[in-house]
Amino acid sequence: MKVFALIVLGPTAVLAANWSSYPDKHNCPDITNSMECARFIEGKLDAPYIRRISPTVLVVTLADGGTLELRDNLGEAAGTYISALEAVLEDRYVVLHIQHYEGSSYRLLDRSSGRPIDVPGYPLFSPDGTWMVAANADLDAGYTPNALRLYRNRDGALEVILDAAPRQWGPMEVRWESPTKLTFVRATFECYFQKTSKCETVTLTQKGDTWE
Repeated sequence: MKVFALIVLGPTAVLAANWSSYPDKHNCPDITNSMECARFIEGKLDAPYIRRISPTVLVVTLADGGTLELRDNLGEAAGTYISALEAVLEDRYVVLHIQHYEGSSYRLLDRSSGRPIDVPGYPLFSPDGTWMVAANADLDAGYTPNALRLYRNRDGALEVILDAAPRQWGPMEVRWESPTKLTFVRATFECYFQKTSKCETVTLTQKGDTWE
């Protein structure tokens, strides 16, 4: 399994260990392996309904008391490895990290229904839980698509409101400034890592049912 860190090319090469588009999510300053970082974060979780019962099996207790086993898929040629990163929205959802042979992805597990929800980046809810952003930036390796997608949350039903579908850039330093205001850096490899140009900071605000 290949697990890559972001590599900054310049006079001095630096490995970045911030694996998500957010300053404080999936971030391990001293670990330059995305799966090891995810497992380290999982080990720090204080959630009795999230238990790792073996190196390859994670058990999540659902809201109705049932349990769901999440197993690493070692039968594939390259394998996939599942880790829990956090519980959100009053512990309704568990944010999962899925490590692939090249690159990784994220998934929401709804403890109310037991339903897994694939998202194109790390999912982050607005402070009031009404909205969710899924953001991903892969500026150098190109193993996972860049993504910036906004959803409306209606009691577990996620409706896509905006899909920026970035290609030549990725969102970094994504932050909810308020329930109706989201900011991010429109990053390219040149502006964010090489510093050969200035990155643009973008603000999205809610206007009724849309975001602009």
